[in-house]
Amino acid sequence: MLRYYIHAVNVGGSVLTAFQLHIVEIDHNPQNPAFPKKAVDVYFPPEAVNDFPVAMQVSKKHGIVFLVTKYGFIHLYDLESGACVYMNRISGETIFVTADHEASNGIIGVNKRGQVLSVSVDETTIIPYILQTLNNTELAYKLASRANLPGADELYVQRYQQLFASAQYGEAAKVAASSPRVCIISY
Repeated sequence: MLRYYIHAVNVGGSVLTAFQLHIVEIDHNPQNPAFPKKAVDVYFPPEAVNDFPVAMQVSKKHGIVFLVTKYGFIHLYDLESGACVYMNRISGETIFVTADHEASNGIIGVNKRGQVLSVSVDETTIIPYILQTLNNTELAYKLASRANLPGADELYVQRYQQLFASAQYGEAAKVAASSPRVCIISY
């Protein structure tokens, strides 16, 4: 089982200028490949230049980091690559507490006005969103494999065909085995 230490760091010293999300593997199993440390910039929109992270939770199923900011923004980052998957404002008020929400594999939070907010990954649309909006086929492929999500069937078939045609049968078999929803078996 992999465990990660994740924190946001102010890279501007005493003046808030920029934050980075650091993703570091802890408790490494020597039988597995080492996870490279990641440090990614946390983007804040122009209307929230003084914003900063106040909470983080990780969806174990999806490998998605939910980062919540003081000004009510939610940032979703891929744990493996550090890529920002989504960002939007979810509250006009400060969200002061968050927790894992196991039923949805997301988070719940409470803002200053007492509103309870729930944020989760829409499993039917996240892969098409990553493919079409972010134009990141590798992220879509890996997230679909990791969380058994629909929407990447064509990617699996293309990768399988490519590996099979180049006589990389072992790698093609790995793609078939990791294919969510068994899309290659019918190929």
